[in-house]
Amino acid sequence: MRNGSTLSVVTITLNEAARLEQCHRSIAWAGEWVVVDSGSSDGTVELARGLSARVHERPFDNFSSQKNYAISQARGDWVLVLDADETVSAGLRREIESVVRRTNGGPNCYAMPRRNLHFGRWLRHGGQWPDWSLRLFRRGTANWAGDIHEQLSYVGDLGRLRNPIVHRSFLTLHEWVQKMDRQTGQEAWFAARRGERAAWSDLTLRPAAWFLRMYVAQRGFLDGWAGFVHSVCTAVCIFFRYAKLRELSLGHEGSA
Repeated sequence: MRNGSTLSVVTITLNEAARLEQCHRSIAWAGEWVVVDSGSSDGTVELARGLSARVHERPFDNFSSQKNYAISQARGDWVLVLDADETVSAGLRREIESVVRRTNGGPNCYAMPRRNLHFGRWLRHGGQWPDWSLRLFRRGTANWAGDIHEQLSYVGDLGRLRNPIVHRSFLTLHEWVQKMDRQTGQEAWFAARRGERAAWSDLTLRPAAWFLRMYVAQRGFLDGWAGFVHSVCTAVCIFFRYAKLRELSLGHEGSA
């Protein structure tokens, strides 16, 4: 940055080599880039170092701990949390630079819209826009909480930026299936650890309700094929999350 205030971008990774350079190009103007990797086998660590990131390797326990560790390694006055499959739009860069240049006053934390690209199409409906995300904050004023669907807790006022983070989520169904299998397995494991159990309604009514909410109530059908597939995929994720939770519960009962 051009004055005394600095910006650190932090990213947690696992096998993100295919996405890393695109992410880096959008934040190369920042003061530093901190990458915390949890055991990649595709060259992510080496690539990140080649892109001048400060890389830390840390075993994964949950998303909040991983992100909070990344934040603790940041040296900037401000911190931007960015996933490897996300980029900062040109307009958002200008807004962030304006925030960081401010010498005093103003909010401690900022939310920004997220433009979700699923299967190559920008989703405008189904709850996917503006998809507000809290990502920018003064260092020391915020931290993450929650095992899987983590939330940012902060002190002070909240501001909003107008321009989006661009989230290139999935290009193919094969890619989605791989991530879905990993994510639902993690969700089920954490839920089982908290003592949750899956009811039949969780495997039947809950997925159907989510599909109807996204595709009908939130007008996901207006996004055409991509909106339909995304709504179905969300329902499938919910089904497998609870199916895996039930599987874990039956395994515990059988071993008791």
